[in-house]
Amino acid sequence: MMAVPIADGIKVVQHAEVTELIISRPRSRNALRQQDKHRLANEIDHANANGSRAIVLTQGDSKSFCAGTDIAEMKNFDVPAAVDMLTEEARLFEAVLTSSAPVVAAVNGAALGAGCVLVCCCDLVVAGEGAFFGQPEVRNGVPAPVQAALLPQIVGLGTARRMLFRLDQIAASEALKLGLVHEVVSEDQSAPRALDMAKELCRLPRIGVTLQKKIVNGWIRHGFSPSIEPSVYIAATAFADPAPRSAIARFLESRKAEQGDPDSL
Repeated sequence: MMAVPIADGIKVVQHAEVTELIISRPRSRNALRQQDKHRLANEIDHANANGSRAIVLTQGDSKSFCAGTDIAEMKNFDVPAAVDMLTEEARLFEAVLTSSAPVVAAVNGAALGAGCVLVCCCDLVVAGEGAFFGQPEVRNGVPAPVQAALLPQIVGLGTARRMLFRLDQIAASEALKLGLVHEVVSEDQSAPRALDMAKELCRLPRIGVTLQKKIVNGWIRHGFSPSIEPSVYIAATAFADPAPRSAIARFLESRKAEQGDPDSL
């Protein structure tokens, strides 16, 4: 097993043919900055180029798998900046979906906003008993572009609307019934079980797994790909209005008063 720190907040651990990518920004609940999304997408591409048979996403010491986009970097966004960020985000999801190696996620705590979509893009998901999933974007005046394209295909349109409009959070037990996650285990076993699952995938014929993933990706992309570009631009236009910046500023002030660190979408 070899660990390689690649950037602030991200670490790569190689377990023979399995690449573990650890998101580790515990002070920000593993919220992803634009640079983190870029690096994570690059590492997925790098793992595939180096012949990894499976990729596992874990969360280090953070209590959250990924609390979404780092809201602190959005406080001064205008429309072009929002387009850049959302395009980078879409590239990350594309990297997971098109990875020739299956991607397994180990989720404890919150998977919100972009973190929830990251889970949706993974091929297999192991959740700890306390994991929960949600889409809180509209609370800050910003719609969820990629989420709206992918989420209904997994949890159904009714549940997706409940998450997007009512901001309902889905507990691990319900996520299992909906098919958003595939196993629920005790929280200390989520990462070990995900790694075991990845090793099980490595024992299958590579060509069969690779082609099966390509076929499944084709099913997903039939409705997903045409929606992405227009959704990114529609979502970015929210920043032409002062409401998102005002909501984000209030949110950051409340978080600073509570904990002294930023939160996320």
